[in-house]
Amino acid sequence: MAGGSEPDFWFRGGCTLVIDLETGRLRYCIYKSINSSDRYNRQRNYFSGQNAGPSIAATYFDTASSDEVQEVFSFLHRGHGEGV
Repeated sequence: MAGGSEPDFWFRGGCTLVIDLETGRLRYCIYKSINSSDRYNRQRNYFSGQNAGPSIAATYFDTASSDEVQEVFSFLHRGHGEGV
């Protein structure tokens, strides 16, 4: 390390490849780039205890419209069994 000090955190990248075993063709490539300054800043903020931005929970839960967390998927089941 420069100056002999330990890093604050390790910032790693990589990828996951999903390959069709029948055809041998690449189906998906899911990657984390080490060249993304936004990703680096979110990771640094997370490890330092600061807000790293929207969590993955925001993908599945609607927290903006109420104080309590409500499942987005509950919209699919509204009216079920009520003769709608």
